[in-house]
Parts: sequence; structure tokens; C-alpha cells
Amino acid sequence: MLIRQRKPYLQNTEESPTEVSGTCAACGRSFHVYLRSTKTAALRRLQQSFNLHCRLRHKRLAPSARPRSGAKQVINGTDSLANGV
Repeated sequence: MLIRQRKPYLQNTEESPTEVSGTCAACGRSFHVYLRSTKTAALRRLQQSFNLHCRLRHKRLAPSARPRSGAKQVINGTDSLANGV
């Protein structure tokens, strides 16, 4: 019987006043970063660490929440790329 390996994604993201942490769903490795300036910067750093882990350990890219470069981004009914915003 073959055991199907789970796809890696960042789960159980916990936030405290001083740090943000999460785990890899595929292997259970934990990640944490300390809050220095903003929570957004800490979450970005956590995602970068997880992406590096996925490339090295699982030999695949982590799923991305960002739109692809070819996709148009429409904000408030206008195309931001066409207006040069």
C-alpha cells in the first residue's frame, strides 16, 4: 500500500505580541519569526522561510497567494497596470 505524501503548505499560524509561528503540513517542521517592526513584515519573512524549506526539502514550490505576473489586477473597476498606478 502506497502512502500519499501531503502537499506542503503553511498551517497553524499563531500570532503573539512578540512572534509569529507556523508549521509545514507535509513534514511538521515548525517555523517562527520575531516581530521587529510590523506584523506584515514578520508574516512575509515567515513565508520566505517556508518557501525556502519547500524548495530544499520537498523539491517543489509552495502554493502562492500572489496573482501571477500575467494576470491583470483590477482595483475599484480600473486596471492598475493600464493607468500606470
